[in-house]
Amino acid sequence: MKRFSWPCLLLGLLAFLFFIYGSASLPVTDPVESNYALTAKEMVLSGDWISPRIYGNYWYDKPILIYFFLCISYSIFGFTDFASRLPSALFGAFTIALIYWFMHRQYRKQILAVLAAAMTATSLEVWIISHGIITDALLFFFTCATMFFAYIGLTEHKTRWTAAAYGMAGFAALTKGPVGLVLPGLLLLVWVCLHRQTLPLRRLFPLAGIGLFLLIAAPWYTVMYLKHGEEFITTFLGLHNYLRATVSEHPKDNVWYYYLVLLPVSLLPWTGLSFLQMKTFRRQALYQPLYRFLMIWCWGTIGFYTLMATKYVTYTYIAVIPAILLAATAILQSSETRKFHCLLLLPALFMVIALSGGTL
Repeated sequence: MKRFSWPCLLLGLLAFLFFIYGSASLPVTDPVESNYALTAKEMVLSGDWISPRIYGNYWYDKPILIYFFLCISYSIFGFTDFASRLPSALFGAFTIALIYWFMHRQYRKQILAVLAAAMTATSLEVWIISHGIITDALLFFFTCATMFFAYIGLTEHKTRWTAAAYGMAGFAALTKGPVGLVLPGLLLLVWVCLHRQTLPLRRLFPLAGIGLFLLIAAPWYTVMYLKHGEEFITTFLGLHNYLRATVSEHPKDNVWYYYLVLLPVSLLPWTGLSFLQMKTFRRQALYQPLYRFLMIWCWGTIGFYTLMATKYVTYTYIAVIPAILLAATAILQSSETRKFHCLLLLPALFMVIALSGGTL
């Protein structure tokens, strides 16, 4: 156990230092980051940590979790740029540790787990989001935990893991709203339906898991409805969820190829390896059971958000993890080639230096 946990903790710590480095020198930007920062600041000053507010008005754009962690950070470190970026760096590091844990648990290959974690930390969009004052770093972690726990629970016939996945989805719903449950739920439903002979559909709906989801997510939504009534429902669910899905906020971006262009950029410098392995991964007997799960996760996410009218750069974020895990297996399979090592090392070093230098 110690041999397993220490690398996990060490990678998480190194990832946190990598993400937090230079954060104090990155000012809060308009308009998105400033909305989150100002909302949390007003919540701390008002003493009301339940109802998000900005400029003296209640603000129903996102659920409570991102504001809650920002409030904690501000209470400890003051209203600084460092405190504003701390939650995203922290949850980015949690994700890196989670990826190591999952890959090590599945294959008992430490080099594969380390590669997957390191490649995730050095990919472009992960680095950017882990510095941002937005919800996506938290959503990234809770969605990854949902998918990983569900995979373990369903493939190993362990209901407690499937129930834990619902718990993580509950936190995701407190981070971003209904999509925290809807998106991973749809991806898992498609995957299970393709494996009906070995994965009965009923395993996807354990009563303990549903109860845990409601126990985690329902209290805040209930309190907000009791406190703010119909205004909360119509603004949060109607305006910020339903209308965003059906009416584009940026019509010029509402094109079918938006995420097909964005995903390769998000994966840099691992784009080539990711797409190459998507083609060849299914031929590897050792990794084949995970192949369809990762492909559904990646391209199902792209398909889901392509159907949404409003397009955002960060919506590809959830698709990065399965693509990176595929790339990590490509590196491991080619590890005996020195030329391949050079091709791998140079872009990785360049990305680390470029990203770290960008915070100076």
